[in-house]
Amino acid sequence: MGHLCGSSCKRKSGLACETCRTSGKGKRVIILDENGKPVNPPTPIHPHATPHEKGAAVDMYFDGLSYRRTAENIGQYFDRKTNPATVYRWVRELTERADEIVKPMKVATGDVWVADELVVNVGGKNYWLFNVMDSDSRFVLAAYLSPVRTTRAAATALSLARERAENPPQQVKTDGLRSYRDALPRAFPTRPVKHVVSKGIRAEINNNLSERLQGTLRDRDKTLRALKKRETGQSYIDGLVLHYNYFRPHESLKGKRPAEAAGAELPFNDWEGVAAVKVNNAGGI
Repeated sequence: MGHLCGSSCKRKSGLACETCRTSGKGKRVIILDENGKPVNPPTPIHPHATPHEKGAAVDMYFDGLSYRRTAENIGQYFDRKTNPATVYRWVRELTERADEIVKPMKVATGDVWVADELVVNVGGKNYWLFNVMDSDSRFVLAAYLSPVRTTRAAATALSLARERAENPPQQVKTDGLRSYRDALPRAFPTRPVKHVVSKGIRAEINNNLSERLQGTLRDRDKTLRALKKRETGQSYIDGLVLHYNYFRPHESLKGKRPAEAAGAELPFNDWEGVAAVKVNNAGGI
């Protein structure tokens, strides 16, 4: 039904209009735009999700579901109308919160670290993902996304790993990439660290040390391709590493999580615990 009373119709502002007779007690007020076409109101979304709902959504996402499928599952399990954009916001919110809490905490590591790199596609471009892992606990100390496979990129990944560990390693095992040889003195300038080149390092890593992480990253190839740029790719990988280190039991660790095996402080046991952390008005924890 169009405007029966001309340009002065009150329906444009959502008020009752006696001339149009489209409103009144028990009746829906139809709002029209300036061209006389009905305006559909947005689907209402419950503004106060519980920590359980948020945590479940983030856990589903990092377990491999898309934002869309996660939103559908949340709707089914919790009778909550949500959408992929809301799930995306929860993932970013909880990832940043968890990272802020655990990043300053030092991790006890063994004497041997393992470094490796693999190609991932982000937004249609290939990047190198440098991984540095503690051999004993399987704790991922660093996962650094770089557009190049240079000494500087390798040194950045090793330096990030050094910042997370209580003590530097005695040796770092890598594949034959020459960048690591020159990167080690840069990352550990005050203490010599032995560089061990293993021809079978990829098999060792994939089969014994970080098989779940490497496999997970390859399984998420479609997700990474859908991300727009390097920054969003790094943010996604940061969340995935948090999920791997703190929330996923590891078969080779007899059901322990890597953080447990490394003796790291565990301020939360799952993503619901992250969601339950109180945030002050200034944005701090």
